[in-house]
Amino acid sequence: MDETLPKQEQLSKPESLATPDVTKALDTINYTETKIGEHFGLAPDAPELPDLTDDALVHVAESSSDLVKDHPEQSEVAMDAVKTVLIEGALEVTGDRPEGTENPIIKFENDGYDAQITEAVRQFHEEGEVLPNGQSVAETIAITITSQEMTTSEEYAASKEAGWDSPERAQKLVGGYVTPGSKVLDIGIGTGQAVNGYAEKGATVIGLDHDASMLDKASSTVHRHTAEKIQGLLEQKGYKLLSQDAYNGYQREDGEVPYGIFLAQKQAETLTSKPEIESYKGNWFNLQQERMSSPDFREKFERFIEEHKGSLNAGEPSSMLQKPESFQSHYQSQLDEFDANLERISGSVGYGNAAEVGGKSAGSLGHGRIGETGTVYLDAIHQDGTPLTDEQKDIIAAHEAYHGMIDAQGSAAAEIKSGFDWGAYNELVDTTDVKQPSYLRNPDELTARMAQFKNYFGMQGGEQFTPDHLDYLKQHYLEDTGLDNGISTMLKMVTPATETQFIELMNKLPV
Repeated sequence: MDETLPKQEQLSKPESLATPDVTKALDTINYTETKIGEHFGLAPDAPELPDLTDDALVHVAESSSDLVKDHPEQSEVAMDAVKTVLIEGALEVTGDRPEGTENPIIKFENDGYDAQITEAVRQFHEEGEVLPNGQSVAETIAITITSQEMTTSEEYAASKEAGWDSPERAQKLVGGYVTPGSKVLDIGIGTGQAVNGYAEKGATVIGLDHDASMLDKASSTVHRHTAEKIQGLLEQKGYKLLSQDAYNGYQREDGEVPYGIFLAQKQAETLTSKPEIESYKGNWFNLQQERMSSPDFREKFERFIEEHKGSLNAGEPSSMLQKPESFQSHYQSQLDEFDANLERISGSVGYGNAAEVGGKSAGSLGHGRIGETGTVYLDAIHQDGTPLTDEQKDIIAAHEAYHGMIDAQGSAAAEIKSGFDWGAYNELVDTTDVKQPSYLRNPDELTARMAQFKNYFGMQGGEQFTPDHLDYLKQHYLEDTGLDNGISTMLKMVTPATETQFIELMNKLPV
């Protein structure tokens, strides 16, 4: 009897069925979730933790996979990260972990990392890896991917019966703009119903789709962008919205399915001309106030708040121990007080010696926080001890004023940080020449410096930040300004693996 007790006790724990690779991944997943919870002040059972954990694991896996292109010796580390993502997704499928908004397996595949998934599944199969409940990891991943795919004929027929009429609506919306010689691009062309007949009118029609048989993604993990989100993305890419139609496409058991059709035109100036890039010579503080007063900044600000407000706790703090900034009301107040905060920070700048007005060293340069006027230290000094010039204090005045507008919390922090390579950051902080590296862990410090970059180019609101701007920054910013308030480290964190995302954030975020 004594010999059977340990065996029975062990079999009662699901973890006892997990193979070594799965056990290792479980430790990584739990560690990641713990650190995210500590960083955002979230309880272990907080509903947003699965999404934040999935995003963090996918980001690490993708960054690691991209790094292998230039550093093949890192392939084993990258594969471990990929396996962890796939196991996390498999655990969500089996119910061993809470489901996120989008299963990380599907997200990883949609982001274009099919080869990494295939290699990992092959290894899982060869090694016979199983999950805590005993299911095959390889089979669970394969089933997850194939379950997202639906055959064209069956689903198209079913959707038509349910009242789906997007092709007809698209023809009605777009048809008037199609003339002989027109060029029509249909992304997600499907069976070609929406553009049927345009070629007969003399137009050149180009259609793109995920699969020749119009494979579609149609399970409840499907993500639908809001009309505002799509319009914002179009504008970021230099398109002008001509018309749109939003409607409920068809009836499903869980409710009506929303659809939207958008007609946009590429702006001629973005096609035919390339503006010359140069640095701005005027007053940065005044420029930044002008940009933050623009309709473009307000629209991005409102979209930013609404997109991330839901990741915070509902209601109000009920005790002194709870942090107000972890509640939705904290974000809502930033939206409600937009005009008041803008007027406050644009009216004046505080000045004084560092020890007297901030209780800090002169090397801190200044301070600022949400809802307050920014302060610049009169005795501010560079890392070598030399004083800042008036022009450099103007840069800091704009920087600290920006802190008075936005305080990023919840899922916003993860989005902001997604534009930077944290592996590169960790390598940099291990060296002795990096000063004040902890500043850049704060998402608000990252966005304030992103605002500096827009000031450097004299952007007033609505201009597109391009790869050329990024290259110019890396070559000229420090030399032109003579001020390195963490900028050299920050620019090194924008690596080939994150450049595209960084540029997208520069155009999306309210900076």
